[in-house]
Amino acid sequence: MLETDAWERLRHFRQALYDDLGLRQDSLFELVDAALTAAHRSTLVRLSLTAAFRRHWPSTCDALADGSVDAIALRELFVRTLADSAVVDGRPLWVIDGTNWPRPAARASADRTWEYRPLPGWPQNGVVPAWAYQWLVAVPDVAGSWVLPLDVQRRGPTAKSATAVALEQIAAVRKAQPPGAPRPVVTLDSGYDLETLAVADVDADLLVRLAKKRVVYRTPEQHLGRGRPRLHGEPFRLADEATHGPPQASAQLDHPAYGVVSIDVWTELHVSGAPDAPFSVIRVQVERLPNKQLPPRPL
Repeated sequence: MLETDAWERLRHFRQALYDDLGLRQDSLFELVDAALTAAHRSTLVRLSLTAAFRRHWPSTCDALADGSVDAIALRELFVRTLADSAVVDGRPLWVIDGTNWPRPAARASADRTWEYRPLPGWPQNGVVPAWAYQWLVAVPDVAGSWVLPLDVQRRGPTAKSATAVALEQIAAVRKAQPPGAPRPVVTLDSGYDLETLAVADVDADLLVRLAKKRVVYRTPEQHLGRGRPRLHGEPFRLADEATHGPPQASAQLDHPAYGVVSIDVWTELHVSGAPDAPFSVIRVQVERLPNKQLPPRPL
């Protein structure tokens, strides 16, 4: 086989991955290969029957029950060998979000929590016993659906809030990066607590989607009279454009799929729980959505 640089890097990566596995090392490593090479999603028992898993099938259960993994070393390995992710002005783009695995029949599992799960039909709501996970990933291609995992945490019943776990994950991955690594831009959904994110001391810039009913506040005018100075100025209601006023910055661009894209920015805004932590609100309005007939709403 031709010895190329890519093949040599892959061989070193696999050896480092193998070395970071503890008890039941061989079975865990071959189980990883089986999961990555299987043609379809499958149960662990069926994965143990694939060609990549060369051990007897009971080794699968034994490895999962008694095996061990050096999570810190694996995180450093993934960060160290991470391919260049999508960058804007030299800065990587990360995404953090939660997901869950419904486990209604796993009555003996102490890690189950009650999680929201969309259901077919209408209304699309449902709450089921599940294992909750939170992923931090790098985005290598903004137009694709592939991601590069950086960290994953399971959130059990005694875990911290999703926002606190997210900040710890970002800090842990940043610590594992080599000195001088560019400061990332991390995107989060509207389910994360905005007050906590506004005052967080994290080595990253956070881009958070806001719920359409969100209300933030401007900086209050200078207080000249008696009494306590006001903490909040005029409200900025996302759903009421009459409260927005003129933006501090605006831009437009043409996109082949979305048509004219308008971007407006309002600065020096804050949430009620963190008046000393100002941020900017960005509104993005597109002309059209691919394969959609309804007019697009602003983001």
